[in-house]
Amino acid sequence: MLEGNHDDRVGNRSAGGNGEQNWRSIAESRGAAWYLYARKDKHQDIAEAVSKDIFGVRIDCAQCHDHPLAEEIKQKHYWGLVAFFNRSKNVDTPQGPRISESAIGGFSDFANLQGSSSPNELRFLDDRYIEETRPAKDVKEEDRDELYVAVDGTIPKVPKFSRREQLVEKVLADHPLLAKAMVNRMWGWMMGRGLVHPVDSLDSFHPASHPELLDWLSRDFAASGYDVRRLTKSLASTRTYQLESANPSNLDPKWFATALSKPLTAEMLQRSMLLVLDPVDASRWNAIENRVAFANLFPDVLTEESIANVAQGLLLTNGDAIADLVSVKHSRFLQSVKAATDNDAALSQLFLQILGRKPDAEEVAYCTHYISTRKDDRDRALESLAGAASVASFQSLFSVPAFAESAKARGKRCILLWLCGAPSQFETWDPKPGRPFGGLFGSIPTSIPGLHLSELMPRTATIMDQLTLN
Repeated sequence: MLEGNHDDRVGNRSAGGNGEQNWRSIAESRGAAWYLYARKDKHQDIAEAVSKDIFGVRIDCAQCHDHPLAEEIKQKHYWGLVAFFNRSKNVDTPQGPRISESAIGGFSDFANLQGSSSPNELRFLDDRYIEETRPAKDVKEEDRDELYVAVDGTIPKVPKFSRREQLVEKVLADHPLLAKAMVNRMWGWMMGRGLVHPVDSLDSFHPASHPELLDWLSRDFAASGYDVRRLTKSLASTRTYQLESANPSNLDPKWFATALSKPLTAEMLQRSMLLVLDPVDASRWNAIENRVAFANLFPDVLTEESIANVAQGLLLTNGDAIADLVSVKHSRFLQSVKAATDNDAALSQLFLQILGRKPDAEEVAYCTHYISTRKDDRDRALESLAGAASVASFQSLFSVPAFAESAKARGKRCILLWLCGAPSQFETWDPKPGRPFGGLFGSIPTSIPGLHLSELMPRTATIMDQLTLN
């Protein structure tokens, strides 16, 4: 990923287009460059992010001294990783944002709390060290063309000795933490927490709950050529992943005796709301500035502990944007629910769209009573039910015992379907019947009225009323 920020070094690829669309395309197609560019030349921020995201280790505490709890993390590792990036600088080119790199400079000293100083050498965890000629103290370096690789003049120059390239080729390559960090993070994504928890704390102070398992999976992942699809398939095939979610209060989650609940990420939550409510003006709700604002409010992914804050609660329950979205005026789905004059039919639509199943007798009775108490404003009652389910994560509905027991009784299994490189949604779950961009195969009805699957899935179609897709 880091090497690719030299405009792919070989075969300079770029994103086309102009304006906002171009920048959005660049952000999505050139994630490696954007990963660094978004940190605005703050080299310490870059080093801290790379350490936790790629090596699975937080080094923040080693900025001013050796890590107080994990003795293997030294101050020299913190400033050594910073040095790999301190020649880099954001630049804007006709092809979009790029990261340039100088062939000179970036030599400095760091001081500890006792006042003694040391040079910021190119080194990192596992004490991997890159030797680099350091100019004499009073010698001023000269930036010359012969220090750079010949490249197209429309992109930033690439130094022959690139610190970022050295990091990738001589530090990151085959580093034991690379495979372990990815395995631990994928385990966390799929199981609810990592074998090392939090997932970005692969240090001696945070031992793995199952160290032999983590080591075996890491070796197997590295031996497979870092095949993420194979790793995902292996984890999904485990008994641990297929456990039920009933969780007695006395069980420590680190033993994975039951399936753990996993909060939705900001992107999952925002897209789920849009999918369920089908806004009249989808472009308004899906505008990149709204997505960024939503992600900023829900930034946590695989945190040590998931705790909602006041700002999140206020947005979901009282925010103007959400209130507008969960309204008959702005939601095609709620407009179709309103059109159902029979309350039973309206409730069936709500449950099928949001929960993927029909309501049972107790749920119908409760919701019908709720609507009847607001018979003067049926639209508002339907909006409240839809909002409680799709926005407040069912919290208000499931505080009713009948709802909670019903959900508990129906919860069975969760299956991850990894479609990258496999048949697309057109040949599986979303065939788009009658549309020009649909797949090559026809569609068939399912056990849920109005829902179709690809004709390649006849058996699944018969049990769709028992499944929920996310």
